Amino acid sequence: MTEPNAEKRPLREKPQGERRFEQAQYDLLKQCSRKKDMTEWNEWRENHEVCVLLEGAEIEKAHLEGADLREVHLEGACLRNANLKKARAV
Repeated sequence: MTEPNAEKRPLREKPQGERRFEQAQYDLLKQCSRKKDMTEWNEWRENHEVCVLLEGAEIEKAHLEGADLREVHLEGACLRNANLKKARAV
């Protein structure tokens, strides 16, 4: 039985099996953020036409300057204080 109002919960509070989330994609984004260089992420995006699933991801304070975030599923992700300067999202 589905919990009433389950769809109204923030996504990062959803059980992990209900989120659209790919750990390898998250790990690559975080790795590039730590290096403050999105080159590897952007090259991976350019060479792999896959759906990027980061629903509910904790990307707080990430350095995403210049990142290609077009068509990335970030529903419910925490991007608080992330550096999104020159990031492409549309």
